[in-house]
Amino acid sequence: TFSIFDRLTLLTYKSRYKVNSLALVPSIVHQLATSPKTKKADVSSVLSAGSGGAFLPPETAKKMTEVFGSLPAVAQGYGLSEGVSSFTPINQHLFLLTF
Repeated sequence: TFSIFDRLTLLTYKSRYKVNSLALVPSIVHQLATSPKTKKADVSSVLSAGSGGAFLPPETAKKMTEVFGSLPAVAQGYGLSEGVSSFTPINQHLFLLTF
């Protein structure tokens, strides 16, 4: 975890650990989409990204997909507080039977 967000550290971790999924907030999506450092970093392992907590402008999402060539889209989860749910499977067999 980061004590404070740093673009360069995030990009380094993505490259080093081959991160394939990102959960972000719109301000971080904007920073990554517009930073020249992102274009220089190896982000080819990132296959999915999601944004939540606030509205993500469509042009920012589009820019992110252009910069991350391997990323088909940025999913947005803004405005879903009334739809929050979670589950914990008790064991693998129950999980398989339920889904």
